[in-house]
Amino acid sequence: MQPTKNKQAVVEVDGKTRSIIGLVERVKVFKRNGKLQDVQMGSGENGHVDNLSSDKEHIELIAKVDTGATKSSIDFGVAKKLGIGPVLRSSVIRNAHGSKVRPLVEVELVLEGHRLKGLFSLADRSHLTYPLLIGQNILTQGDFVIDPTR
Repeated sequence: MQPTKNKQAVVEVDGKTRSIIGLVERVKVFKRNGKLQDVQMGSGENGHVDNLSSDKEHIELIAKVDTGATKSSIDFGVAKKLGIGPVLRSSVIRNAHGSKVRPLVEVELVLEGHRLKGLFSLADRSHLTYPLLIGQNILTQGDFVIDPTR
């Protein structure tokens, strides 16, 4: 599945203009402070290295949009590279494999032209296709319509 291009699509729903996003999106994630750290980001496959670009303020990477996830998640390596932290608190995260307590950090990102900020759980996502998962806590901040065909 390929991320949508930077061409922003909108639709009017209930009198509101909403951005259309797909299940996989290119996002900009902003660093916390200082310069980007030089860390190993993975094997160069999927969204971890090949689809990662950086400038002085942020990195651009590919994220999975998951409307069934109540919380968002970021890979430890990406968080370290961005200097994201400190851990604000911990939360129980439930998924198909059971429940786990994970640390939560605040992350600022741009998704389809919307600058958003929210709590993300830190997780080892190196074995997953996407280093970032966008859940309901971020999706509800923007006026988004999810198009699974995009």
